[in-house]
Amino acid sequence: MASRKQTQIAERETAILDIAGRILAREGMAALTMERVLAEVDFSKGTLYNHFRCREDLLIAWHARCFRQHFELFARGALFRGRPRERFLAVGIGDEIKHALDPVPAAIVMTEEILAGASEHWRETFVANLREGAGLFEGIVRDGIASGDLSPEHDPEIVASAAWSVWVGARELHHAGMILRGRPAEEFATIRGRMVAILLDGFGWKPLSTEHDYDAVRRRILEEVYRPEATQLGWLPGDDSANS
Repeated sequence: MASRKQTQIAERETAILDIAGRILAREGMAALTMERVLAEVDFSKGTLYNHFRCREDLLIAWHARCFRQHFELFARGALFRGRPRERFLAVGIGDEIKHALDPVPAAIVMTEEILAGASEHWRETFVANLREGAGLFEGIVRDGIASGDLSPEHDPEIVASAAWSVWVGARELHHAGMILRGRPAEEFATIRGRMVAILLDGFGWKPLSTEHDYDAVRRRILEEVYRPEATQLGWLPGDDSANS
């Protein structure tokens, strides 16, 4: 059981990160400074700096908290009862849901400059989070190889990285108006899913999208893995089971 002091420290850190998140959501990364946060907290400058040495530490700590929330959706998707490629899709849908519920983290990019200015502890935290996320995707690819659905000639890191690059990169380019301009979000989501499907078909990862109903799989994933979030977003009709 945490001591009273540990509880107070955790509560203060949560309050600081909540304030940082509100500033980032309202005004973007440029507006987040230690002075700005200090103006909104009810404790001293020394206490703030005891938690976070600099703005860069604060940014990475906030990003790390978002990652933990994000990763929880990833992990649920990875446990979907299906073949490895279907589970890979489920993890991607988890990312899609998290972005729809909270788009701010995707807009905050952890640059080399930010990482260079951060303390060693927070740099290591950031790298560890990246490795954990990549490890989950690569693990599903390895399951695909072990099951015989994907040829062992493929490097799991390359397959996972290629798919993730298309998934995230397409979103960023669409958001910037550089591809598929004017396409509404729902239509873009369908197109992006098709992009990744074509890529994975190219690797020969079975079942191929030309031979399998992935629209039906997506529906199952939303119903079985992400029903509360999907219903909240209006991606599934509400029903009594959603409230049970």
